[in-house]
Amino acid sequence: MWIFNLFKKKDNSTHAHARHVSTKGQELYYLCAKNGFIEGVSRGWAINNFEVISKILQNDEEISLHFIGLHNYASETKNDGFYAYAVTNERMLIVQDDNLVKKDAIMLSQINDIQIATKGIWSVLTFDVTKFDTIREKIRVRVGVAAGEKIVQKMRDILFPEENKPSQEKPPYSVSPPKDFDSMSGGEFECYCAELLEINGFHKVKVTNGSGDHGVDILAEKEDITYAIQCKCYSSNIGNKAVQEIFSGKDFYKRHVGVVLTNQYFTPAAKEAAERTGIILWDRSKLESLIEDPAAKETA
Repeated sequence: MWIFNLFKKKDNSTHAHARHVSTKGQELYYLCAKNGFIEGVSRGWAINNFEVISKILQNDEEISLHFIGLHNYASETKNDGFYAYAVTNERMLIVQDDNLVKKDAIMLSQINDIQIATKGIWSVLTFDVTKFDTIREKIRVRVGVAAGEKIVQKMRDILFPEENKPSQEKPPYSVSPPKDFDSMSGGEFECYCAELLEINGFHKVKVTNGSGDHGVDILAEKEDITYAIQCKCYSSNIGNKAVQEIFSGKDFYKRHVGVVLTNQYFTPAAKEAAERTGIILWDRSKLESLIEDPAAKETA
């Protein structure tokens, strides 16, 4: 069981699920250890560093997630050592107190994405961060493999909460979609395609709606196969950028198949990229066949 939103700076009387805890650092250590988010450091080191974090919280700042990992990880011999991390409703705090206190703070709005790579018993988390509007950097943190998956999921819940909300927008077509899709806006085309998929036997169809969708406009399933679909309503043929985006988005959403669906056709470069990455291309002919034959079983 995970325990989050554990500590508010102003609420000094709150010690969630902790017994005989005398300091805020001990409380954070207890809960971090309970969640399996500590490895490689002593109890005293962890308590001390979490105590530093508790003292730099701003008013009404809440900790939603905290863990310990190897900072700026390149290899087991090339890293900055263990740091303590705390993600609040505003920032990600990064602290190391080994005689000399090192601190950093990154606003959540500066974190563009988080990815995970797993090898053996370890996972490396990569935070894509924008600093000073234009400068981008990658912060890599090594943690245990079990902790890594939980941390990434929680971070995505914090950074992109809209992705986990059910779509409230009902597609505007209720019976049979019309064929005048060329005049639609991007959002209209996405809803149009979502209902078209439902008519053709797809289920759990969801329009992702909004920013942070990682190039994926529709999530759907059919015959135990999960799909990530990007919709392109353009006046010209689609290039390889769309293929690259859905290839990344498919992995982000952990889908079996990535698809680009368009009202046009694809350039040779897009077809080559699709063949290389295994992405499926649904062009205008495919779109029209779905409209004309709602019972079609073919999905590729």
